[in-house]
Amino acid sequence: MLNLPDWCSPTGDPAPRADVLANAVAQSAKGPVMITGAPGIGATTFGGAILRELEKQAAIGRAAAVAVDALTEVPDLVLAIGASLGATLPGDEASLIEALNRGSPVGILLDDADLAPEAVLPLLDLATSVRWILTGRHAILHSSIELAPLPDDAIEAIGSRHAAPGYHGRPLLASLAPGLDPESDWSASLTDTWPDLGRIADLPMGADQERGPFPPVAVRMIGGRPRPRRSFREALGLADRPSPSSLERAVRSNADVLHQIACDLHARSRPEDLRMLRTAARQVESDRVASLAAAAAARIHIRSFQASQALDLVRERLRIGGTTRLARGLLQWLEGDALLTQGSHDLAHDAHLKAELDLRGPAGAEARIALARRCADEWSARGNPERARSWLNIARTALQTNPDPRGLADTFRIRGNLAAQAGELVGAGALYDEALASLTGHPSADRERAFIRLSQAAIAIARKASTEAKQLLDVAAREASGHPLAEAEVAWRRAEVALRMGQLDIAYEALAGAISGFKRAGSLRGLLLCARMEGDLAAVSGDREAAITAWNHAASLCIRTRNLLGMRRVLLRRLTVEREGLPGQHIDELQDNLDTVQRLLRSG
Repeated sequence: MLNLPDWCSPTGDPAPRADVLANAVAQSAKGPVMITGAPGIGATTFGGAILRELEKQAAIGRAAAVAVDALTEVPDLVLAIGASLGATLPGDEASLIEALNRGSPVGILLDDADLAPEAVLPLLDLATSVRWILTGRHAILHSSIELAPLPDDAIEAIGSRHAAPGYHGRPLLASLAPGLDPESDWSASLTDTWPDLGRIADLPMGADQERGPFPPVAVRMIGGRPRPRRSFREALGLADRPSPSSLERAVRSNADVLHQIACDLHARSRPEDLRMLRTAARQVESDRVASLAAAAAARIHIRSFQASQALDLVRERLRIGGTTRLARGLLQWLEGDALLTQGSHDLAHDAHLKAELDLRGPAGAEARIALARRCADEWSARGNPERARSWLNIARTALQTNPDPRGLADTFRIRGNLAAQAGELVGAGALYDEALASLTGHPSADRERAFIRLSQAAIAIARKASTEAKQLLDVAAREASGHPLAEAEVAWRRAEVALRMGQLDIAYEALAGAISGFKRAGSLRGLLLCARMEGDLAAVSGDREAAITAWNHAASLCIRTRNLLGMRRVLLRRLTVEREGLPGQHIDELQDNLDTVQRLLRSG
């Protein structure tokens, strides 16, 4: 499987004899190779051709290319590689590196690796099973290949070829002959032709757009956004990395979106956003701007199952001090979420309470309501009704002074979930109806409606009304469109209905969609639900060993997040299947564990 972007694809005339070099690389000891040369010499194109040849020879099973550029820290580089390979495995940096080192060999091209050797070199030692191809101006490895300069008579051909429609070759500015002064010869005319080019070149976080007027020969697309090649920025007299002032402008101009990301109300986030935000959090002088960047970056880390990186960033920013109450409240909120992901319940609860205090007042009203709603929902799902009700009270108090129909609907839904957990299905149904009624006339509340329908479907499933549940899920699916977590929840409920109806093929298909959705949404709780259902499906299919394996995985996620309610459900399923065999000491051990979990749940 190849995942090489346009910016490193051969142009029809790749570097000569890539097959010969690829064969030598394939036959040699497993070690990194670096391709160096003057700007525009074709090192990136050559590296892409080598990876393609390695794939043809079956020396690698997967391949991807990553632009190192401003990735100056190993965790950032690992995250970018994982995104490029489509890896959304739960875990932190170590988990992704472990994934790279197992299975079929992976080939990875690190373009412009010499810009950040402090991030690249340690990664090469950590992921020794990867076939690394590095490019750059200067060698940072002993095993390097230097390409010869372009002949002077090639310049005119390159200049005429760049205007051809659909050309995806080398960057124009990088292809100029050595000694040609770009500033005096052509950079001014280019910026006159494309006046917005300087803005895009200066900021890693450009506006969303297609290729538009920006020529692909000068700008590569990374994650759907334009990013100028290194030599293009140099030719325009711009720094290799954005200045603190440009970062501050980027954060300020996107403040509303970053605030929504920090509050987990904005689902779209990309690795290049994370790189820019992490840099801004440490380099921008304005405390408020830097804190907002840190909070948004921490949320992206949490969605990527990297709670430790989120904690480090947030606590580093909190130690600096001097932030506004709103910024401090957002940072403490993210600290609590990261601790909750790690299973530190009491510490997380304390951090969230501190955040709630700082968010009191007009500036933090919206964030305070969102925090209270999410904490109530989380503690309800974790089987702690007391904490859930305390956060519900905070949300209801905040809503009295800042009415919000969506927040009110959420409080009704969570109260309904608590009633359903207590077995009061009729009362839960009435609360869900009240939640829907509170959203009448509010077309922008589809996400909230989707989660209410999901709760109603859960009651229908409990009453064994499968047809009613399927109808509710159809409505929820339409309302959940564009909301990753809601879409994943719908897929999981569809799998549950199909399982109860004995439609195992449909259940497995829906479960695969749910797993993919929960990974995108960064939901460990969702992946726990999927692991538990995977065990249920295997048990119904008669595969006892696969069922126990899946439930053990679910149990490990419960331990990781200290989810006692989830652990009780997993142990009950394990006991049911284990008792079908010969009773023994193992059964007694499982029962003892279940008794311990139930005792802990009763004690709160």
